[in-house]
Amino acid sequence: MFEKQLVGLDIGSTGVRAVRVTGLDEEGFAIIDRLAVIPMRSDAFVSGKVRNKLIVTETVKKALKSVGARSGYVVVGISSPEQGVSRVALPAAVKPQERTSAIKAMGVTVAPTVTTADGVLSANFVREEQTADGKKVAALIVGAAMQSDVESISRICKTAGYEPRAVDLSGVATLRALVRDLPTSRDAAIIVDVGATTTTVVLRDGLYLRSIRSFPGGGLDITRAMSAAAREPLEDSEKRKYSMRLSTNSLQNQTGYGLALDEEEDLKRLSSESSVENAMTLAAGTLIDQIAQAVEADAGSVATRYVALCGGGAQLRGFKERLQRRLGVDVRLGQPWAHLARTRSNLDYFHNGREDPRLMLSLTTATGLALWRDIP
Repeated sequence: MFEKQLVGLDIGSTGVRAVRVTGLDEEGFAIIDRLAVIPMRSDAFVSGKVRNKLIVTETVKKALKSVGARSGYVVVGISSPEQGVSRVALPAAVKPQERTSAIKAMGVTVAPTVTTADGVLSANFVREEQTADGKKVAALIVGAAMQSDVESISRICKTAGYEPRAVDLSGVATLRALVRDLPTSRDAAIIVDVGATTTTVVLRDGLYLRSIRSFPGGGLDITRAMSAAAREPLEDSEKRKYSMRLSTNSLQNQTGYGLALDEEEDLKRLSSESSVENAMTLAAGTLIDQIAQAVEADAGSVATRYVALCGGGAQLRGFKERLQRRLGVDVRLGQPWAHLARTRSNLDYFHNGREDPRLMLSLTTATGLALWRDIP
């Protein structure tokens, strides 16, 4: 049983998502009793960086109020290219409360993009090990993020009237919500979270986090390419994007529409449809190449059974099939370990007696943040 109800707060480029988790059911699924998805201008929060404090603050305030959050019980996620994790071994005699100070004093580089002086570190104990010369060491997983990013996110929450309990790496929260395994497991798990302006690749080896990598780029790049090709507003292209499907080839010769091609209007429509589809395919192909390079760089020789996708961009029809062909490994949409409580306020989110799977997938990171726990 949970002693407190934490709220996970996931701030994205197109909106803010908040969920309140009241506990776990008998199968280990998180129980979400309240949720909020509040749209936001896409230029207010870009690639993990706050660009318009007023808009982000007001959206966060609305989301947290909607789920009945309490100050001191909100865990907010942070996701930007300047973050990372590393395995570090310290002498076992170093006290838990002194570990991050010791790591900084040693000048350990946790993430190449985060200097020790500019970073905020979090050390999680894995196990005690013995070196070849018989010395006992504490094996740690250490996460790092830019102090300026952590402070910026914290200020947003405080200004909205909610003191955050913790700031967690969004990629870690996503992994937490999607992966469950036995303590003896040595399987590798790869999670790819395709956001609007940031994509994050997380690798777990056994029960322990191995790497996390975020890079600028996501579903909004595809929307922008379509918008430019169609000469239409972004909002219209965003709606159109999910009604279309990525072609199986990089570019296809657009024929076979069954039109009278000697008619001027038909030719114009064919040209417009073809250019939009090609723009979508090219932009998606670029993103898929970036994801594949990140996966291949981090996974190396580690064997994995499948790659789990989440995030809005991952729900583009044909995206997972294209990525699967590129990686040569099974790619599937992730399934968060979470259920919605069957309350009156949640009834609209159920279809044929089941939760809307697209909604649940969009809440993956927020759910994982709400599953954060204080480390003794």
